[in-house]
Amino acid sequence: MERGPGDSAKIEERKKQYIYQSIENIDFVGNYHNSSFDCKRSNYLGEWNKETLYKSLSSYGNLVLLSDGEADPLVVKEALICGLGVVLSECSAANIDESKDFSSLIKDPTNSVNELQDVINKIAENYKLNSLISKFIGFLISKRRFFYIKTILQDFVDTCSKKRGEVKAELISSKELSGEQVSKIKDELSQNFNAKIKLDYKYDKSLIGGLVIQVGSIMVDTSIKNKLQQIENTMIEA
Repeated sequence: MERGPGDSAKIEERKKQYIYQSIENIDFVGNYHNSSFDCKRSNYLGEWNKETLYKSLSSYGNLVLLSDGEADPLVVKEALICGLGVVLSECSAANIDESKDFSSLIKDPTNSVNELQDVINKIAENYKLNSLISKFIGFLISKRRFFYIKTILQDFVDTCSKKRGEVKAELISSKELSGEQVSKIKDELSQNFNAKIKLDYKYDKSLIGGLVIQVGSIMVDTSIKNKLQQIENTMIEA
């Protein structure tokens, strides 16, 4: 298990952190209020303020929150935005849709814009993000338009590719290709299309055999799966 803070609020009896304290690769954080918990152990880090939390959270792999009195703790969202996994008690997870990632949570209109803005600012500071990028993300959050971020980023990448004279291409193979093989196909496509090819390679064993290559609007499908589909369609039409 990767290291992860056990709790960021209080160390107290009802949360039963002492049960897990023997697991050395779990750090415990919080105000100490439980005589059963050994505060002298090296994995008890004391109480963290918000600044320390934001600076340290992204250094961990998982957050463990065993609270039975917090139904929507902000620290869970802070952990998710840092890319941490979360292990929650039933109570702490009461308002978390387990099928959603943080990109879904941050779109939730019931979440405070100010809280999310504060989290974004701290994360941007911690990762030393370009100020223009952090301000832009903050702008999207303030306007409740963060759900456009994936489309915006893709459009930006596409625009940069066009400026560089690149042509997007996709290669899918039924057998996993080596880096040298992919590079050779990329070079051949560049020569055939007289353009700088930006190749996205994927491996898909469901093709059974052959390749699928798409360059812009042009597609070449030599896969056995496609040929079988053509035969099936012919039989249906007959």
